[in-house]
Amino acid sequence: MSKRTLLWGSAAVVPAIAIALAALLVPSVRAELHEAILTPLIAAYFTVRAYVLRLPQLLLWVVPVLVVTLLVVRSMFVMPRFAGRRRRGRVAQAGEGKLEEMIRQIQRTRVSRFARVRICRHLSDTAMRLLARRHGIPLDEARRRMRQAEWEADRKIIAFLTPHRHHGRPTAGKGFLVQLAGTLTFLERFHREG
Repeated sequence: MSKRTLLWGSAAVVPAIAIALAALLVPSVRAELHEAILTPLIAAYFTVRAYVLRLPQLLLWVVPVLVVTLLVVRSMFVMPRFAGRRRRGRVAQAGEGKLEEMIRQIQRTRVSRFARVRICRHLSDTAMRLLARRHGIPLDEARRRMRQAEWEADRKIIAFLTPHRHHGRPTAGKGFLVQLAGTLTFLERFHREG
């Protein structure tokens, strides 16, 4: 527990204990405390309760659900931006960049299917560029050939370079690194031969 939490907790608890002891120990003060503190608190409670009971039940159930949903959606879209700001604010060290990001993604592939999809998209884009350069064709034609499996790659490589195949399989991380190594070897050989 932090010092700040302890300080605020004691600041709230100590006066409450003092008032309770005063009310119990001094009978003449009990009636005045009741009039000054308890009666207004009880009246405020019943007033708020009366207003809440007049609200439709649908409103009482829908509003909290909507608020929680909005907070969840906001946290999904706001948190990554803050992480990006923190990352951008750091001083870049030697070795950081696209390769460093790729290494981080590869390390996450065991547990994250989204990391597997990102790796496959990146490698698919690289393979498309290599195919276009090797045959002297535009990128659109290379993309079409890759989609229709009309290039000199093994079926396993073509299946691996199809990112949406990795999206729906949350447990596909077990053999992913082996397939990744085979695909990288093929792309390196494809690049050298071209």
